[in-house]
Amino acid sequence: MNSIAVIGATGSLGLVVSRLCAVSSQTVSLLLVDEDEEQLRILQKDFEHRSIEIRTGADLTLKELYACDIIHWCAPLSVVVRYQIQNSRSKTLSIFHDSAMSSSQRAIDRLSLSNACAVHMLMNEPKTVVIDTHSPHVTEIESHLKALSLSPVKLSVDEHDSLMAKSQSMIALLCSEYLEELTEYSEKKLLTPSGEELLHALKHRESRWTKSTLDSLLGNPMLEKTLTQLVNKLKST
Repeated sequence: MNSIAVIGATGSLGLVVSRLCAVSSQTVSLLLVDEDEEQLRILQKDFEHRSIEIRTGADLTLKELYACDIIHWCAPLSVVVRYQIQNSRSKTLSIFHDSAMSSSQRAIDRLSLSNACAVHMLMNEPKTVVIDTHSPHVTEIESHLKALSLSPVKLSVDEHDSLMAKSQSMIALLCSEYLEELTEYSEKKLLTPSGEELLHALKHRESRWTKSTLDSLLGNPMLEKTLTQLVNKLKST
């Protein structure tokens, strides 16, 4: 049984994690933290039968936060730093969620946290969540995620980020660089059917990513390596 805190509880990822924690039989209490107090209250009403407390970052003390067994950091990493994360002496297990696991790992290293792990929920139908295979807390994290009805898979940070560079960051780059231009060409009736399909796919994906998610995907260090490999392949053909 765990007491759990979710930072960034009303964001797209935070909502998913909050709901999973709220319905888990392994959750003894749940602390939801966000700046949007109105949305927090709406979320709290969804689970009135559970022990759920809502707080904004402004009125939350470190002592209260680190009384929890597990903290899910679902807010952008730039926001996470503002909470003045407690040092490695804390027994609380911190789970960092970022689309680029290397970004989470840099935050963990920067803050000198020994009880922390980088994960990435893929938001797919099998409910896959990737865990850094080199984390010393793999067994504990895996058990916790299974209790949330998720399906943990272990990959190294580089393996994960390389996969995400090919499957997510490439699309994010197209959205960032060409969505506006392709929209203009579409309005001028200058796109082929395949061009319209590409535009539709980019619009669909762009509408579902927050700015912080898009920034994270474009900041994946494996994206440049992937693009270099593509360029080299083109040169060799």
